[in-house]
Amino acid sequence: MISYCQKKGISIRAAFGYSPIITTARNAVILRSNPMTADVLPFGGAEYDYMMWIDSDMEFTGEQFQALLDADEDIVSGLAVCDSETGALNAGFLDKTDLSAKFLNGRAIDAHPVNEKGLIEVDFAGFAFVLVKRGVFEALERPWFRTSIFDAPDCMIQVGEDVDWCRRVRALGYKVMAHPKVHVGHQKSTMLRF
Repeated sequence: MISYCQKKGISIRAAFGYSPIITTARNAVILRSNPMTADVLPFGGAEYDYMMWIDSDMEFTGEQFQALLDADEDIVSGLAVCDSETGALNAGFLDKTDLSAKFLNGRAIDAHPVNEKGLIEVDFAGFAFVLVKRGVFEALERPWFRTSIFDAPDCMIQVGEDVDWCRRVRALGYKVMAHPKVHVGHQKSTMLRF
């Protein structure tokens, strides 16, 4: 990514983070050393045009990043397989009653309607490979990433930090878009059992 941006004259600032608690890791990347207060801005208020999120287990090309950039959307995600057996991708739709997820399927991606740019509007997209325009994070209440628990008819449902983030930005009027032509690789580590 860094090499691609340098070749294309795209100015970048890289931020990395790790925590076994994903919400802590995601918030820390944006905060750097700033405390989490209600009025804190991403990167301490430093100027930026877009924020690109890439999980450490993604395989991608600079051209795939460029396709997201060229889409010129507030939020646009590349797609990664999260279940190779079913073909489920990391974006989809939420049932309005019980918040159950219906994932886009890589084998049937062409069945979904697209907008004039060839993008699919979704309810959520995982943050594995997603581009967010300046202004979206600034509009959100802090902490930016958190998990939420909701009452469903027969149970309680906990949604992950990326789904919660998408629900909250959509409530503010932003659209979450998925780019059906940007399929990135997803390398999950394998645990050996002895």
